Amino acid sequence: MTSLNEDWGIVVLEAMASGKAVLAVERGGPTESVVHGMTGLLLPATSDAFSDAMAWVLADPVRAAEMGQAGRKHAALFPWDGFIQRIDDYVEALVAHPARDSKRLQPVGSSGFS
Repeated sequence: MTSLNEDWGIVVLEAMASGKAVLAVERGGPTESVVHGMTGLLLPATSDAFSDAMAWVLADPVRAAEMGQAGRKHAALFPWDGFIQRIDDYVEALVAHPARDSKRLQPVGSSGFS
């Protein structure tokens, strides 16, 4: 995933859930979900970094498959229901106390899911 400004990165989670090692830019959302070296690789936003990583995947398919399997397990830590609940909680709190709580509320995704 080469996006430079991805707030969360559902594509990354979908790839992990599909058992694929993730190659993603080391910025934004992927830094919250990809475990570098375990579920994939977080890379500098350069074509050289991505081409080197793709060459590594081709050269070491066993390790890439291991990362994919680890990613599949890791993706289970981010259930859709938890994501939706956090959004609902955020919106409800904002509506209930728009002026008082808007500065204190934590954006969805900033501390993971529970």
